[in-house]
Amino acid sequence: MIRPLRRRHLFFSVIMALGLPGLVIYGYLRGVQSVPMMVLPKFEHAEPSSYPLEVWHKAHLWKNFSDLNTRLLTNTTPEHPLAVELTFGGTLSNPDILLYWSPRSYSARSGIGESMHLLGTFTSNEPSIYPLPEVARHRDGFLILYSLGEDKVVSEAPLVNPLK
Repeated sequence: MIRPLRRRHLFFSVIMALGLPGLVIYGYLRGVQSVPMMVLPKFEHAEPSSYPLEVWHKAHLWKNFSDLNTRLLTNTTPEHPLAVELTFGGTLSNPDILLYWSPRSYSARSGIGESMHLLGTFTSNEPSIYPLPEVARHRDGFLILYSLGEDKVVSEAPLVNPLK
């Protein structure tokens, strides 16, 4: 009874002694590249000439940001009929800020979810134009500034669409 168990133990010990170093060497030779997790995607901002018509302009729309000016722009093409232009005169202390559009107000319990549309990275250097999703043409929503580095919402603003 003991002899078959000893043979099986010897067999598995030899497989582990030869197999595990072989798997480690295979992993090093395969050269799997790691993907950095905290890299923001590159977004192409729209050109100002592609949204020539201004729907409205509001200076004090955002919570905690009195220097952030917001313009709702439109054009005649059906692909991206609405866009938001943000102009910030101050400096940002929050790292890696993303701009989202959501059909409802942000709550800390819901988090960044399925209903939120990522519009792009927010830069405070120059005015940036962000095309809104097709859903925003038919309903009101909220613009949300989310700090990826701090994992929290920095500010939000209601986006009333008079064209709906």
